[in-house]
Amino acid sequence: MTHSAKQDFGDFVAEHRRGTGLTQRELASMLHVTESAVSKWERGLSYPDISLLPALARELDVGCCWRSSWCSRRSGSRCPLFRRRSGS
Repeated sequence: MTHSAKQDFGDFVAEHRRGTGLTQRELASMLHVTESAVSKWERGLSYPDISLLPALARELDVGCCWRSSWCSRRSGSRCPLFRRRSGS
């Protein structure tokens, strides 16, 4: 089974949440969503609502630049959700 974009995004969120020392419950509280919602994002079952992306980026300490992509301020890794597709 191939890794989907949702799974890649979930891995990115989980990695950076852990890197900031937050639990799923703490992140959920900061974003005013349920712990279950954060779990679904991290397991690649759903995406957060687009209106949450700036707050999510802030809490995960990643840059949120709509012209390029999210990137980790610490490691420089890019969020897989914003990878350019081949041929575009």
